[in-house]
Amino acid sequence: MYLGNSLTVPNIINLPGQGGGGSGAFEYTAIDNSFSMRFDGVSGNRFLLDNLNSVFNNVSAFTIGFWSKFVNPQSNSGVIFENKLNNSNVIWIYRFSGLIYFHVNVSGSKNGNVSAPAVNTWTHIAMVFDGSGSTNAERLKVYYNGVEQTLTYGGTIPATTGTYGTSYLGSMSNGTNEYNGYLDEVGIWSLALSENTIQAIYDTTANNPGKVADLSETPEGAPAAWYRMGD
Repeated sequence: MYLGNSLTVPNIINLPGQGGGGSGAFEYTAIDNSFSMRFDGVSGNRFLLDNLNSVFNNVSAFTIGFWSKFVNPQSNSGVIFENKLNNSNVIWIYRFSGLIYFHVNVSGSKNGNVSAPAVNTWTHIAMVFDGSGSTNAERLKVYYNGVEQTLTYGGTIPATTGTYGTSYLGSMSNGTNEYNGYLDEVGIWSLALSENTIQAIYDTTANNPGKVADLSETPEGAPAAWYRMGD
């Protein structure tokens, strides 16, 4: 397992069973999941990730997956994930005005957005970038609880990422636009996970409340980083 090495968010809480259903082609080992991490949306607390330049810089594929529970979303852009050089060269996942935006920016804004899940409900979210596709819908996909979402796109999703910076969970790199909610089991892969794999990650918890998938068993390969957020 790969664990974060810089913990700046002190609030760790019990994680309830997450419920749901579905049937993926692959079955993971279910492992215990007793904790998640609370981001309060106001204090500037954030989680500094390991050096992930090889995962995000100048690549044609990556996947970010995590469990999220939004709490009373604030009016600003609540940033879940950021890897940023500047506002034109950044990978972002953030919630704003009832939508979640997924950016793969190279010299300008390129994103897909979709309605955010309900608040106070655990949702597994996966962002899959695959630059080998020829259309926006092929290059950037988003899944909620294993189900692909229909995105609205802004700009043309690039075939290759740019050069970015340091990765954070819970806010922008300057500590602003804080996320308000819980995050758990953050996995980052240097490849595009299949829909079946993402469904199986969700199913492990859906069928085993209080447990999650052992991500080291991912059929396409182990994650480049795996942050268990308290476990």
